[in-house]
Amino acid sequence: MLTNSPRQATRSKAVEIDAEFRCERLVWEVKVNGDGDAENRMSFEGVTAARTEGQHVYRAHHSWAQSGAVSGWQAVPELTSPHVAVKNTRIDRTTVQTIVEFRQAPSAEQPASACVRSLDFGVFSMNCEEFRRKENARDDDTDFIQKSIRWEVPGQLVLHVQLPEDMLLMGRPFAEVYQLFQTADEEVEVFDATLSAGATRLLHYSDLTRVASLHIYRPPKWVAYRICWRLGHPPRDGNPPGAAELARFEGRRSQLLSIRRLFANANADLNPSDLEAKQNVISKLAEFSAFFVRTIADQFAPAADGGDDGLPINIANLEISLMAVYLAGDPEREVLTIVAGTNVFDSKLWDFSLSLGDGIAGRAAKRLQPRVYDDAQAAGTPWGDVYVPLSGTRHAWLMSVPIWKETLRRPYAVLNVGTFDRGQAATLRTCENEKVVAAVLEYANKDFIRGLLNAICPPGLRGSKT
Repeated sequence: MLTNSPRQATRSKAVEIDAEFRCERLVWEVKVNGDGDAENRMSFEGVTAARTEGQHVYRAHHSWAQSGAVSGWQAVPELTSPHVAVKNTRIDRTTVQTIVEFRQAPSAEQPASACVRSLDFGVFSMNCEEFRRKENARDDDTDFIQKSIRWEVPGQLVLHVQLPEDMLLMGRPFAEVYQLFQTADEEVEVFDATLSAGATRLLHYSDLTRVASLHIYRPPKWVAYRICWRLGHPPRDGNPPGAAELARFEGRRSQLLSIRRLFANANADLNPSDLEAKQNVISKLAEFSAFFVRTIADQFAPAADGGDDGLPINIANLEISLMAVYLAGDPEREVLTIVAGTNVFDSKLWDFSLSLGDGIAGRAAKRLQPRVYDDAQAAGTPWGDVYVPLSGTRHAWLMSVPIWKETLRRPYAVLNVGTFDRGQAATLRTCENEKVVAAVLEYANKDFIRGLLNAICPPGLRGSKT
C-alpha cells in the first residue's frame, strides 16, 4: 500500500485558513516492478497559489507506505519551473515529509509548475500469500495507492498506476473514495459508497498495458481517492510438499539460527564444545571468502612479465555475514537476523532484524536472487535509500546471496559479502557479471551450506537427510 495520507493528522480543518494551494492539474503516476518497488512521479501543473503560514510553500502531507521503505522526493528539473526547491524531512523508513518551496510566488498571471519523483522499495506484493506475510497486512488481500485532497484545490486530479506482469490479480482494479474527518488527535477515513461508485465508473484499466487510470475533475476537499486491486493466489507446481519435507526445511532453519548464540556471546561464556563449533563456522566463512577472491581473480589476465598481476584485494577488508530466516510477529512474517560473521562485535547488530523485501539482504531473500549495492553509484539518488545501515557506516560495496530450498522456493538464509573500503570496492565491482554471480550463488547453495551444516551438526547426528 502506498499513500500520501498520514497515519495520524496533526492539523484540523482550520488549516484551510493558514494554507492555500491551487493548480490546474495534479497528476500522480506510479509504476510498480516485480520487486514490489514503486517509481513515483507527481506533477503540479499550472500552480497559481502556494502558501502555508505566510510562506510561498506547499507543505505536502506525509508520503507513507505500509511496509518497505520510501525515498525522499526529488525535483525533475526539466519539468519544474525556475526558483522551485524541494526539501524532505525523513520521519522513519516508511514516512517522509516533503515541502515544495516557490521562491517566486506563483499567480494566475505567472503560474508555475513542479514535478517531483521518488522510489519506494518493497512496498507492494506480487500475490496474496506474499501480501499476508507483511507486518501490517490487511486481511482481504486488497492493496491500493491513495491520494488525499485536503485544502488543495486542483482543477483536475489524475492517478495512474502500472502493475507488473509478475503481479497476480483477482479480478480487475477498482476505485474507492473516503471522506476525511478530523478528531482531536487523528484523521479518520470513512468509506463513501456514492463517491466510490462514481469514481469506479471513471476508472479505466487496460489489460494490455496493465495501467489503471482515474481522472477526477474538481475533486472536493477532504476526500481520499484510491485505485485498488485484489491479489490472486500463486500457482502450485506439482504436488504440494509433504510433512517430512517441510519438517526438514524448518529443521535446517533452526540449525542455522542456533549458530547465533555462538557469536552473540563472548568466547569466555562458551563451553569448549561451543567454542569448537564457533571455530568451525568461522572456518566455513573463511573458505567462502577465499572462493570469492579466487573467483574475482580468475577474471584478470596474468601480468605480461609473468609476475604478480597486482589484483588489489585484501581479504582482511572483506566483511562476511550470515543472516538466517525466522518467523516473527502476529500474523507471522519472515524476518532475517544476523547469526554469524566477521567483525560482528557491535552489540547493536544482535538487536537488528530485517523483513523480507527490506534492504539489500531482504530483497535477495524475497526474490531468491543475488542483489548488489554500490554506494558510489547509489549516492545522491533515491536508490541510496534501499540500503539499511546496521551502524553509522555504509558499505562501499555489498553483495547479498540467498540460500534457499529449491523445491519449496523459500529461503533459509542470506550470505553477505562486502567492504567498507572504497578502493577495494572498485575491484569488487568487477564481479557484477553473470558468470561470477552464478558461481558465487552455486557455491553458497551447495558447498558452503552443506559444509556449514556438517560443521555444526555432523550428518550422523541429524536423524534425517538434509
